[in-house]
Amino acid sequence: PRTATAEHRAVNVLIDALVNIRRELQFFEDTADEFGLDLTALPVAMEDEERERGECVRGEDRAEESYFGPNRITQAYIDMFMSAGSAGASLLEGLVVLWATEACYLQAWRYAASCGASIKGRPGPEQDADGGALRTRFIPNWTSPEFEAFVRRIGDVVDELAGQIKGAEERENVMGRCVQWWRQVVWLEERFWPVVKVE
Repeated sequence: PRTATAEHRAVNVLIDALVNIRRELQFFEDTADEFGLDLTALPVAMEDEERERGECVRGEDRAEESYFGPNRITQAYIDMFMSAGSAGASLLEGLVVLWATEACYLQAWRYAASCGASIKGRPGPEQDADGGALRTRFIPNWTSPEFEAFVRRIGDVVDELAGQIKGAEERENVMGRCVQWWRQVVWLEERFWPVVKVE
């Protein structure tokens, strides 16, 4: 269209998000191949709290067969995305969930980068258990100017759509739902990331 509307910009952001998902899936596979990482590996002998935060689920009984799949937090994230993308949620609400998720992700990876940068005399990344994948691939990928610009674009569309809400009562209702989505994302993110002690 000659004059793009907020809805057109939202569609463009959503298309870019889908393209990014596809690119990131390939990025995970390429990085796993490069560093000899097993994307389906199950964690070994994790404590309950750590297991709850991990990406895999193990049977409660050690004799029970282990399988790869989402843990409760990851499944809750999947469920939230399904709900935010349903007909019962507005375009604005769905984009708030996307923006909140990506904004939290950006901040988490920035924090990871700052932790590594603050350790003096640390051995090179090739000495890490992952061969350096975290420090040389993952952190740079999700702290890049391109990713930051993408997060900002989502936020701009969210602000534009929110600015179109008419009427004080409608605005209060919609913004209240958006705040609830934000809180849900933050709650899940707090449980998704591992607890890291920085010395």
